[in-house]
Amino acid sequence: MPRDWYPENRSPLRSQLPEVDERFAAAREDYLLGFENFNTARAYWADLEAIYDWCQHRGFDIFHLTDRQFQEYQALLRRRRYSEGTIRRRVTAWRGFIKSTVNSSREPQEQRPPRQ
Repeated sequence: MPRDWYPENRSPLRSQLPEVDERFAAAREDYLLGFENFNTARAYWADLEAIYDWCQHRGFDIFHLTDRQFQEYQALLRRRRYSEGTIRRRVTAWRGFIKSTVNSSREPQEQRPPRQ
């Protein structure tokens, strides 16, 4: 049997990915592990992968994507005639992903001294 069958030839191990790819894969995995519904997690995985591919193609950093850049992505989906339900799901997946990465990277806040 040839060794170039899916997924070996198309899905490198996370340790073999460039650093930004590895950071994204780890952050996406951390975010999706919180979902109990497998179908939702699977759909969000694909949505985040599509957004990541779009960012890579345009040279954007997925962790510092601006609102304007994300609006460009949504406009692309509309031009390609994606359904509004698909676009809303991708927006929801993206917002949840960003919120989870911000929360997980946030350093603990300093404790305020008690009021006297």
